[in-house]
Amino acid sequence: MAAPDTLGSLGLPIREYLLVGLSAAVVTFLLTGPVRVVASRLGAVAWPRGRDVHTRP
Repeated sequence: MAAPDTLGSLGLPIREYLLVGLSAAVVTFLLTGPVRVVASRLGAVAWPRGRDVHTRP
């Protein structure tokens, strides 16, 4: 018995959901580093104060 091609009774293709999820994961992985660098250079990072619990941003 083959795996179903649709998601439940909605008739939504599983392949499309997997493609969207995988694409989102890859884009997130690739852009996290550059966005972190740009945010740091622009001063858009909330640095911890003396009252904060965390010692690193």
